[in-house]
Amino acid sequence: MRPFGSPEQLQRRRLRAIQLLDSGVRPVEVARNVGADRRSVRRWQAAYRREGEEALLAKPASGRPPKLTGAELDTLREMLLEGAQEQGYPTDLWTCRRVAHLIKKRFGVTYHPDHIGRLLRSLGFSPQKPQRRAVERNEEEIQRWVAEDWPRIKKTARRKAWLVFIDESGLLMAPLVRRTWSLKGQTPVFLQRAHFHKKVSAIAALCVSPDKQNVRLYFRLQPGESIGADLVLCFIKELDRQLDDPAVLVWDRLTAHRAKVVKEFMGASLRLDNFFLPPYTSELNPVEYLWSYLKTNSLANFAAFELNVLADATRKSGRSLQRKEYLLRSLYKSQSSFFTP
Repeated sequence: MRPFGSPEQLQRRRLRAIQLLDSGVRPVEVARNVGADRRSVRRWQAAYRREGEEALLAKPASGRPPKLTGAELDTLREMLLEGAQEQGYPTDLWTCRRVAHLIKKRFGVTYHPDHIGRLLRSLGFSPQKPQRRAVERNEEEIQRWVAEDWPRIKKTARRKAWLVFIDESGLLMAPLVRRTWSLKGQTPVFLQRAHFHKKVSAIAALCVSPDKQNVRLYFRLQPGESIGADLVLCFIKELDRQLDDPAVLVWDRLTAHRAKVVKEFMGASLRLDNFFLPPYTSELNPVEYLWSYLKTNSLANFAAFELNVLADATRKSGRSLQRKEYLLRSLYKSQSSFFTP
């Protein structure tokens, strides 16, 4: 049975025993002093006489040899990066049980699924929720927009113009449900209205001042209705009145943004200019992160049974965000990482 203590502590005990033996203490008394068997003390003494102090030093424990070699681990990592479907599985989902099956099939080595998590972390993996991305995206067009259009937008905004990102969203009566603390074995019950499809539509603008020192949030709610061209036009007119300087609008290709009344107003305006984001690039609009923040934080697990209650809660959360400029600034900065300088 291995004695209690770390390798360094056991090493100090052996060296202490030799010191006592050299000072003339009998082995029986040394064993009692250091808490060891007298036979162990005599074995240490014999080893010390043959090899010196080196024989008493702690030696690294080899441990159990790894089941997979370094080359096999590299191969496994490449297979995981290729995706589960490339390895013959029906869905592109890696679970510990599926990885254990892959290792057994490819290398003939058995791993318990409970140990796969440690192995995956050693290879640089972590459990993550994938981002949704439309197959209709044109990656070449997105790269062109980032390389050509975005610098032109920034150049326009530098001429004493606000940089304004606009986006719309809908908040449902059935909110996003997040994990919450509850007693063990007692799953909390979340009550909400069923078969109720009305929503609170919202339009918001994240505005960055020409000197980048001021970030503002403007929003408008439309309970029970969708955001149409008339509301978009009303919103940008009011936005034009609120901002001191000209503004450059950046938004997606929503039908309401390309409506005739909106085009005519933008064409006649001397203070407003607008640019469209490439299709299916919600990650380029920081207002998308604003909606995500609202739904996963202040409005998470909020079950409103009446539409006006949801609208009031959304309005209160939006006004709270308007006062948190540091948070608004972080939304813009998190999105700007997608752009080239």
